[in-house]
Amino acid sequence: MYKKFLKKVLLLLLILLVSITLSNCAYSSKEKGGYFKKLHSDIPVAGSARKVNDGRILIYGEVGNIIFDPKTDTFRKTVLAKKGIGLVSSVSLADGRVLFVGPNAIEDAPTDELKLYSLVADDLFKKRLKKYRIVESTLTDSEIRNLRRQVYLEEYASLYEDEREKLLLPYLKKNPELMKKYNDCVAEYEQSMHGQIYDPVTETFEYTKGKLNIRRSDTNLVLLKNGNVLIMGGKTPRDRKIPIGIADEGMSTRAGRMEIYNPETETFSLVNNTTPIYNVVDAFLLKDGRVFIIYSGKYTIYDPEKNIFSETGCLIKYKQHLKLSDDKILFFVGPDTTFETFKLPQHSHNHQSYLYYFKQYNISEIVIYDINKKEYKYGGHLLIPRGAPFGLIELKDGNILVFGGEDKAEERKLGDTVLEKKDAEIYNPKTGISKVIKKMNYGRVNDEAILLDDGRVLLYGGNYLKPKRIELYIPEK
Repeated sequence: MYKKFLKKVLLLLLILLVSITLSNCAYSSKEKGGYFKKLHSDIPVAGSARKVNDGRILIYGEVGNIIFDPKTDTFRKTVLAKKGIGLVSSVSLADGRVLFVGPNAIEDAPTDELKLYSLVADDLFKKRLKKYRIVESTLTDSEIRNLRRQVYLEEYASLYEDEREKLLLPYLKKNPELMKKYNDCVAEYEQSMHGQIYDPVTETFEYTKGKLNIRRSDTNLVLLKNGNVLIMGGKTPRDRKIPIGIADEGMSTRAGRMEIYNPETETFSLVNNTTPIYNVVDAFLLKDGRVFIIYSGKYTIYDPEKNIFSETGCLIKYKQHLKLSDDKILFFVGPDTTFETFKLPQHSHNHQSYLYYFKQYNISEIVIYDINKKEYKYGGHLLIPRGAPFGLIELKDGNILVFGGEDKAEERKLGDTVLEKKDAEIYNPKTGISKVIKKMNYGRVNDEAILLDDGRVLLYGGNYLKPKRIELYIPEK
């Protein structure tokens, strides 16, 4: 009887031991390299994000403004912005508030050039006929079209905006509805010349006291060491004062000028930069307080204290990049990468030549550029070639989470649906070694990711068409 009991006890202990072992193995497998966990939200989550002063995340964009609380992993709506300023270009200030600059697109306003010009077109045309004693009935249809075009260019398009306004106002006053729209447009234009501050404590938006010197959209903002903000690049409307025919598309010479925002005085001041900075792709603060700028296919380093630019020595073409906390830049290169002073080594990953990775969209080779030493070095390669754009974010331990990207992009034809990768890996820039980790719950192309204070990463749909694809990356314990 005793032996049977002892056998049962031993059998139970063995089963328990095996169960614990299997459980630990499963847990270790799950945690190896980290894993992805789905999150739920009752409200759509999309747009761009900024971290505020207590570690919460402000997500702003097409579907409204949202606060994510990492302590509870929950989402809730916050207030809408004030009129005039678009929530596109932003930067977190030193005190955790968020500065936004750049105008909203003014919709349903009488600023369409053709609509406005039509008010005066006939009168200007008749004035031209009278001036040159031309009888309209003697002209062919082609001649009338050409003459109308000439009148438009000479009598309207060549005028400055304030002169156009003087010309148009008498006609606008005859139409109260159109006049109201015009006045609303002017008021919104004036509002858009301010910045807008989001305060996470009071959850309010307020206009800045001062106005921008240059009305521009899609700008790049960099928080400087002294707490001021450098504003550069972007698109500007024509160099006029009155908002007739506002169009924030295209570039003007004014876009090359930079500005400084002072949070203490809430004022903007122009920088007398002799080097125009157009088409800014990215800009980031270096440890010594200077700013590394990628623009118009060029690279430069700007010293805000001395107001001087210096060469970087950087000559690389790339598909994607990531600036690390140690002031090195990872460049992920593609088939058109060329160097005069640096040559990628050949290697035989998967028994194929490095040219395999230079096929269009199969981006996996990495070059590390040391800004301070002005030196390149080969940084290894990803295990999974990816079509751009894919996700990159530096983790707290210095490793890089690489995720998503376009799958089988080289096979896709115009009009085909984009296939999104669910693959993710961890790349170590010190060793050049990458390891594949558990797949994401969603395929991702150009989605948003932001590092939380606790080391996790929040990933969500940057595209408003996919507003509920939310997950967390949980690093390896």
